Amino acid sequence: MKEVKFLGKHKRTMNMLVILAMFTCTNVCLGISDIKGESVSRDDKKTIDQIKKSAEQGYAYAQCNLGGMYHEGKGVKQDYKEAINWFKKSAEQGFAQAQYNLGVMYYEGKGVKQDYKEAFNWFKKQHNRGILAPKQY
Repeated sequence: MKEVKFLGKHKRTMNMLVILAMFTCTNVCLGISDIKGESVSRDDKKTIDQIKKSAEQGYAYAQCNLGGMYHEGKGVKQDYKEAINWFKKSAEQGFAQAQYNLGVMYYEGKGVKQDYKEAFNWFKKQHNRGILAPKQY
């Protein structure tokens, strides 16, 4: 785990939130399915177009999915800045998974300047919603 020096007396709290976020949730944002609920390929152009359209219309879940697609390069060219853009739109609507994803992006410095304080703020928002974070981080 990376050392969080600027937080001083809050370093332990930050580390505990990061650990909590890293090990306790099973929910991920990249589960993509079509309108009927059937499983589809992440590279299916029709599905990608539907997700983009929904994201552009302001649907938080679709925005988070689209951010995840840009993060992973699934069906679109990998672009961390575009992932940040979509995660932020979703997170600002209170979508907990996007708040967590945004926290990870700031924590790891992907698509943004690494900023532990901003990561902490997003992890805290996600945690306050009562949703635990995916195990992979």
